[in-house]
Amino acid sequence: MKIVDRWNDVLVLKGERFADDRGSFEVTSAQDVVEQLVGHPVQFKQLNTVRTKWLSGRGLHYNVTGLQAKLVTAISGIHFCVAVDVRKGSETAGLWFGDFLSLKTSEGFWVPPGFAHGTVCCCAEGILQYQSTTLHDPANERSLALDSDVDVKWPYRVADMTVKPGDLAIKTLKEFWSTYE
Repeated sequence: MKIVDRWNDVLVLKGERFADDRGSFEVTSAQDVVEQLVGHPVQFKQLNTVRTKWLSGRGLHYNVTGLQAKLVTAISGIHFCVAVDVRKGSETAGLWFGDFLSLKTSEGFWVPPGFAHGTVCCCAEGILQYQSTTLHDPANERSLALDSDVDVKWPYRVADMTVKPGDLAIKTLKEFWSTYE
């Protein structure tokens, strides 16, 4: 694996693909390599699989304990993934980074602790998998609206997306921070 793009502590990682007449083999995650690339120990606790339909948006989700990191990979389809720095007091608080993920590009999207994560499916149906460093904990999850004042440049209008109402409720970063202070 290697870093092919980065912004702040958000990384786009690419595994080496080995192809032959049968198909291909690729290591999309190896804990020791991920630790080397991110510069600190990482322990994944949960593997999540998300199936999403065309123009469905998810996020921007954040675990308020501030400890959760994710390594997101596309199993099928094309997805636009975003990480937003929601660390209060950070020089880059409120700024975001996005990248398209697909099986063809075979990239992983590292969302470090302190960053909210969101996606939109850019095909008929897509599947994402992400390894998480904490267990799913709905009581500690918050959502910053996909159309918040962070102003993510999604490839589609948020108004055209299918979105859970809770993923549109909190419109400002200031209001978002107040939900867990």
